[in-house]
Parts: sequence; structure tokens; C-alpha cells
Amino acid sequence: ERIPYRAGTCVYRYPLMIKNIDSADVSEFSLRAWIASAIPIQSFESATHKMNVIKKDDRNVVVTLNNASGPLNADFELRYVLQKEKTGFDLACTRAQGEDGTFMMIITPKMKITEEDIIPKDMTFVFDTSGSMAGEKIAQAAEALTFCIKELRKEDRFNIVTFSTDVVAFSKEHLPATEENKKRALKFIGEIAACGGTNIHDALLKALEYQGSPSRTHIILFLTDGIPTQGETNPKAIVDDIMKTNAAGTRIFTFGVGHDLNRSLLDQIVNKTRAVAEYIGAGENITDKVTALNGKLSMPVLTGISVDWGETDVHSIYPKEIPDLYAHTQLTIVGLYKHHGKSRIRMTGRFRDKDAVIEEVVEFPEVREGSEEVARLWTMRKIGYLQEQIELIGSNRELVDEIVSLSKKHRVATPYTSFLALEPEM
Repeated sequence: ERIPYRAGTCVYRYPLMIKNIDSADVSEFSLRAWIASAIPIQSFESATHKMNVIKKDDRNVVVTLNNASGPLNADFELRYVLQKEKTGFDLACTRAQGEDGTFMMIITPKMKITEEDIIPKDMTFVFDTSGSMAGEKIAQAAEALTFCIKELRKEDRFNIVTFSTDVVAFSKEHLPATEENKKRALKFIGEIAACGGTNIHDALLKALEYQGSPSRTHIILFLTDGIPTQGETNPKAIVDDIMKTNAAGTRIFTFGVGHDLNRSLLDQIVNKTRAVAEYIGAGENITDKVTALNGKLSMPVLTGISVDWGETDVHSIYPKEIPDLYAHTQLTIVGLYKHHGKSRIRMTGRFRDKDAVIEEVVEFPEVREGSEEVARLWTMRKIGYLQEQIELIGSNRELVDEIVSLSKKHRVATPYTSFLALEPEM
């Protein structure tokens, strides 16, 4: 699996802790992790367990639990720091003889972000106050919104749109993020109660009306459990209307709460608008997730991205819509390639209303064995895209057959396939 990355550090967590059970001994359990990185690895650590680290080279490491590290009363967490001084490309490939190769391109922005890199923005917070949000979900969403309001900079402006059956705006226009205005907004948030239906369609169209000056970036943060019940409820129609209304190309970030949300709808919204989503379930710690999301809102490194792949013939690229690149995160593009050899990759976009270009020469190998995980990651993206198409247009025999074929070839479980693990003697 692809390890989550933030600000130069990758974090992998394996769930071990079971409530009310703390007697399991680590001698009865083994864990071996193979870490393959396109970027050189600087250091390793685990705050939860002692571990043995075998460093094959600066990009490949094997980690095992130390059998003397005690009881299994905490999840195993592994952190490793990557070396990166400038924005650039890192390429991982796999290719069998006579077949198209599979690649994973990782774009990592430089580690150090200055004050000048942070752009002033107009924020519209769209807050779901419907009855389905009652209880822990609305409390989590309100905590996230409160954090974001407090983190607004003095150069920013903001507004809040709440919705259930009806849509209500905190202000007629974006307000300067003064301490007084932020205090009024926090009082407004504290008085919110959950009731009524969920009119996602009208709420997002209302938020898109608040377009400010062309020189300022307008961003929408949508906090919801993502289940439309009022007004237009068809997910495809909701996404279509958003895109028709969104001529300015406003990014719609989403913060999904709860386990019963319509994740497909939220993913479509962020993918179409080139934004990102964060999800939080019941009982999860909200601080890390909202901090990570707020960091992306504040510091876009490159927007409106397009890629020229140079001399290499690439196809079947995912994601189809390349999202923006943000500070402290990575952008991953996977795809297939036909021609091997060196190629000059040219990524273009906008930074602070100016054209920006990142360019680098990389090599696509003729044959590369032993990197099957790259092919599996591409397969998972491809299957995810095919499943989205089924949800949009309905079940389709050709799409299902393609999912099943990919699933069998790369051993990826799907709603249409399952796998049985047998003991060796069977």
C-alpha cells in the first residue's frame, strides 16, 4: 500500500491494540515490513515498539518487530523521514519482457515553505447541519471548522454557509479575518444544532456564488456526512450542476465525517474540482486530520497542472484529473508506458498567479523485475476508476469483466471477486 506522507515524513500504522485485552505477548506475533521508496530514506523510528532495521540501500529497508519489545497493547507505528531539498519527480517502474511497463511518478514539493509562499485566500465553509449529522458527527465537524476559523490569517477573508433542508449564510459577502469577525463566527458555530434534511446541491451552488476578486483564490471547504436527501439527490446530477456553475475553477475540499457517508459522491466532487478530501470515523483523533487538511488549503505549490511526458508514450494514467500540488504533501500519478529510455518530463501550472514549470529527465526502463507493488497500485487506481464509472452510469458487463480480469491478474480483492487462502498442505 501507499504510505501516507506529510512534511517529509511517512507514517505506517498497523492495528494491534484490542480493547480490554492486554495480555497478548509479542513472542506470539511477528511482523515484517518491506519499505520501498523512490526517494532516499534518511531515518527510521517507532515510538510504540522496538524493531530491527535492515537497510539494503538508501531506498529499500526491511523492518521486523523485536521479540523483546513487550506486550501487544499498542498499535505498531513506523515513521521514516525522506530526503528532499527541491520540488521534483521520482519514478518507480516495473516491466516484464514484451509488455507495457507500469510507472508510479511521485512529485514532492520542497520541504521549506516561507511566509511568501502562503497566498491570501477567500474561504467559504459549507457546514452540514442536517439531522443525519446529530451527535458525534456534528461535534467533529464543528471542531474542525472552529480550528480552521482560528487558523485564518489576517490577509484572508471568509464566510460560512450552513445547510439542512434550507441554506443559510453567515454573511452576505466574505469578511476580513479580523479577530472580531472570527469571534462572531465561533459564536455562530456554537449555536448550531442538527435537524432537517440534507440539501447538498443547493448549499454548494450557493457557496459558488461567493466569487471574489480574480486576484484572490476562492476555496470551499465542505463539511458533511455526504448523504443527500433534499432537493436534487442524484449524485451525478449534483456533480454535473457543480461543474456547470463552477466556471471560475473553485476547489471544493471535503471533510467527511462518520462511516455511513456517501464517499463516492465526495470523491467525485474533489476529483472534478482538483481538490482533496479527508475522512474521519467515530472516535478518531480529529487534530491530525484537520491540521493536514488546513495545511493544504493554505499552501498550494502548483495549481492547474498539466504534464508533458516527453519522448515516452504513456497511457491509462490515473488520476484522470491531476489535482493541485500542496506543501507538505505528495502528488502521485500512475500509468502505463510503451517506449523505454530517457524522457524529459515537463509539468506546468500556476503559482501565485504566475506560470510555473518543473522539468526533469527520468528514465523508463526496458525491463524491470521485482517491483510488482507498482503494478498493484496502478491496478487499484484503475479498478477504483472503473467502479466510479459503474456508480455513475449503472452496472455494465464490460466494466465488470475488466474489473474481474484485473483483480485476478494482480490479486486485488473487489466487490466482484474474492480470494481463498489455503494452508500449504491443502
